[in-house]
Amino acid sequence: SLEHLGPRSQLADEALRTLAQFLQTDYEMPLSYDLIMEAYRSLQVGRDYKLTIVHAATAVEVHVLHLLHGVLVALGDTPSDAWTKLENDPEYEGVSKRLKRLETHTKSYCEQNGLSYASFVGGSLYERWKNIVAGKRNRAVHAGVAGFTWNEAAEAIATAKETIIFLDQRIPTLSNYFQLNPDVRGIRESAGGILF
Repeated sequence: SLEHLGPRSQLADEALRTLAQFLQTDYEMPLSYDLIMEAYRSLQVGRDYKLTIVHAATAVEVHVLHLLHGVLVALGDTPSDAWTKLENDPEYEGVSKRLKRLETHTKSYCEQNGLSYASFVGGSLYERWKNIVAGKRNRAVHAGVAGFTWNEAAEAIATAKETIIFLDQRIPTLSNYFQLNPDVRGIRESAGGILF
């Protein structure tokens, strides 16, 4: 937002080198991040809270699929075999099954690589994701519910971002170079003030 622009201190040498390196990198933003951006657009520009929730939930689903493919390949499947498994094996059908399979494969990957493992399924973030994001998405898509509020939609974005970050950071070799910021305090229901 414009009130956050303005004079800032000069970037430190390390930050400047990191920025210069990034600008020379052929970076493609993950689809899950694009969907989070679409959720923000739906929230603040379109004020379509139902679509906001659907975008936020889809972002998590896409990220789970991306990580699941990556961890299957890291555990020995060829990329082609991993896609075949994800597309045809009933054990990988739907986001709930995919999350459970991601848990199993992530735990194996962490054990094989001497990494600490943090469980998602069954934890408090999982319950929040299930209730705030997935449950509302299912009501919106399958039952046609449209009466969501700005706060519910903003909470869905925040929970989706937190979920993506948590899942991403458990597998460092597959995590995105840039991480989402789970903080949504900067978004407001109104346009915000104008500074002169």
